[in-house]
Amino acid sequence: MRWLQVLAAAAAAGALASAAQATQTITFDDLPDTVIIGGPIPTTYAGLQWDNFFLDSGPFSCCGFQSGVVSGDFAASNGFGLPATIRSSRPFGISDFYITGGFDEFEVEFDAYLGGVLLGGGGALVEANATTHVVFPDHFLPRVDELQFISSDDGLGFSGDRLDFVLDNLTITSVPEPAAWALLIVGFGAAGARLRARRRPVPA
Repeated sequence: MRWLQVLAAAAAAGALASAAQATQTITFDDLPDTVIIGGPIPTTYAGLQWDNFFLDSGPFSCCGFQSGVVSGDFAASNGFGLPATIRSSRPFGISDFYITGGFDEFEVEFDAYLGGVLLGGGGALVEANATTHVVFPDHFLPRVDELQFISSDDGLGFSGDRLDFVLDNLTITSVPEPAAWALLIVGFGAAGARLRARRRPVPA
């Protein structure tokens, strides 16, 4: 029966590992009905804090506000072309997202921070007729607490809503808390102990 106990311990450790690195795709399709189209994304939605993000509905929109909706009927957009920020009191990892220009083609820069320190970022050229899928390499930004989006006209003379972008299907990963890591270590330790016990020679 020891091999069953080993498998149980290993399975528990694996489950803890999966829970510690849970992936979440934010689609904006599960917002409560109290959030109106054009209204601000609630500050606690998906466990994050949203600054200058507003609800967009593809079926009732045009241009990039329609083509930028990747799944379901809803997405988020920045207000008046101003910077928009996602924050969290608990660090998270960034996997990928889809971003589209509301009306025009322009550059959107994104910067990631942890504790106020810039960790890295990048940029994407967005347009209204096509959605850009931004994918981060594994472990590029595994632990951040702030992601800022900044529209740039790059000298084109755009301003206001001409610099609006649409964001959809943002995928993030949770970062294990110290307690979760402790449970994970205990799980793997239990599996190792069972294996050692199994290999111990039986006295003659």
